[in-house]
Amino acid sequence: MSQKNIELAQTVLAAWGDGSLADLDLLDPAAVWINPPEAVEGGVRTGAEEYISAGEDVRSAFEGARIEIDRWVETGDRVGAVGTLRGRGRGSGVDIERSIALIWTIIEGRVIRFEWFLGSGEVLEAAGLRE
Repeated sequence: MSQKNIELAQTVLAAWGDGSLADLDLLDPAAVWINPPEAVEGGVRTGAEEYISAGEDVRSAFEGARIEIDRWVETGDRVGAVGTLRGRGRGSGVDIERSIALIWTIIEGRVIRFEWFLGSGEVLEAAGLRE
């Protein structure tokens, strides 16, 4: 398994967590962020600025929002991860802990697509990403 794309996805995830993603050249200008329908804001964001904005929206909605990854997998230009989203709703004060699956598509060292799903590794298997 090539580690290059996994390392890039790990860098993107860390930069999302600390708010520095806008400072990095890791997103294709036409990058797409896809939220599942059950997300607070479902739908698709297109363009690097919208991708960054989507991540900022998550961090602003949840105090201490963080994703802890349990497993990474890579197949070709796609990287998948399974983990747990944790945080506390800023408005509600309610703690959250949800299993999630994340999939990045990386071309020529840049993220061109990111999708996330509530749920576990079955999502990765359905997407053709297996260990």
